[in-house]
Amino acid sequence: MSSVVLLDPDPTRRPALAAAIAVEHEVHACGDPREAARHLDRGERVLLADSDAYPTATLLELSRSGRVAVPMILAGEPNHALLRAGAVFIDKPFSLSTIKEAMLALASAECRDTARECPAIYRASEVNAPPGSGDGLDGPSPAMARVREEIVRFAAFDFPVMILGETGTGKELAAKRIHRLSRRAGKPFIALNCAALGDELAASQLFGTERGAFTGAIDRRGALEEAGEGTLFLDELGEMRPPVQALLLRALEERETVRIGGGKARDFAARVMTATNADLSADRIRLDLLARLEILVLDMPPLRERREDIPWLAARFLAESSRDKILSAGALEVLDGHAWPGNVRELRNVMYRAVVASGSRDLIDAADLRFHTLSRSRVGGRP
Repeated sequence: MSSVVLLDPDPTRRPALAAAIAVEHEVHACGDPREAARHLDRGERVLLADSDAYPTATLLELSRSGRVAVPMILAGEPNHALLRAGAVFIDKPFSLSTIKEAMLALASAECRDTARECPAIYRASEVNAPPGSGDGLDGPSPAMARVREEIVRFAAFDFPVMILGETGTGKELAAKRIHRLSRRAGKPFIALNCAALGDELAASQLFGTERGAFTGAIDRRGALEEAGEGTLFLDELGEMRPPVQALLLRALEERETVRIGGGKARDFAARVMTATNADLSADRIRLDLLARLEILVLDMPPLRERREDIPWLAARFLAESSRDKILSAGALEVLDGHAWPGNVRELRNVMYRAVVASGSRDLIDAADLRFHTLSRSRVGGRP
């Protein structure tokens, strides 16, 4: 029978939870970390705690109580430092089934002799994202907490939003979440990649065409009309050609749009959001257009600046693969040390490859990680 120190600040929940755990384990319940430390010093083997209720530094100190590292089962938002210390995270609120699963993990062959030998593991099934999320913008880092706060603030207004960030940081995901949280939710979200459109195609895609405007032209609505009272998202804004920029500027100023080859003006009621991974200097975009579009600016941090999110995101991508896989301490260490030039998109691809490489094994180790970055010349692009 394992001995458990239950650290929970809720005096109404603590006795009932302790009584349930006591059916299978010896348990010492307390709300004060100092009392928990005294029990752990006497050799109790497992710390079960609400990680959101106590500082990370306190929990790390408790993990070092006694002669060897203390195994920890923590309920709450995954924390990179605690994962590195060997913690197993479970869903909140506490449930006996997840506690039992975590105890079995700690009692496995890797963990039986001493907690010091137990690898840090993170089970994909223990990811419990906040309601309404699941779009890849969640995670425990302060950087992403700031992004989420700004998204909520921006969603309350109709001002244009410009989203800045490297490739793969989730700029379009951020735009979609702003739209989903705004009064325009339920209305169309229309996205166009400006880098993929030439002058004529971009103009017709944005503004639509009237029959006879050019050879083969038909009556067709453009993105500005399609967006209606919803959101128009223009990705890679810096790649938009100057003639199209001039047409877009007029539409923003007049709040109306005219199809190519047509004369009838139609109301333009959509909110405009844009994104770019490049420096928007004067030779790339009209300054008067930029002034219209950068009223609200959201900076998406690169993954290398939010490493606390890596284990959390990795587990989410593993869960998407419909496989109950586990990341070893060695795999987590490799992920933490990678530069991530492709950001979250690259991490997703690495996890999908790891699922395939690990085959029937539940444990994903460092050897299963594949970092494939094709050069431009190999895929036919410019060197």
